[in-house]
Amino acid sequence: MKAKPGFNLREVCGEQIIVAEGEENIDFSNIISMNESAAYLWKILQSKDSFTVEDMTQLLLQEYEVEEEMAKRDATILAAQWAKAGIIIGDDIPDVEVQMPQPSQQTSTQQQPEEKKGFFGKLFKK
Repeated sequence: MKAKPGFNLREVCGEQIIVAEGEENIDFSNIISMNESAAYLWKILQSKDSFTVEDMTQLLLQEYEVEEEMAKRDATILAAQWAKAGIIIGDDIPDVEVQMPQPSQQTSTQQQPEEKKGFFGKLFKK
């Protein structure tokens, strides 16, 4: 897997979001917001030529106090979510059924404040 060119992490109004840069990537129908652990992984992985779920798992284990099984599960789900969102490409994307997370959903290695009242939360609250 590798990060699709033209998608960069930016902080906007206190939120970590993926910003599409370049005319071929502009699609305002989907804003991709990342929590702390997903943003941590993206910062490291977007500059690599390729990465695997195992690479993601090892990065989570190095940064967070989490069991290996949980880190691997979260890395697998996150990679599948990134693929579904169209920000990574590759032949080794996990073949798992995922739903894009809603603001209230999080996996076990993800840490979020109770309820952010950020700019995007106010605009896109359901």
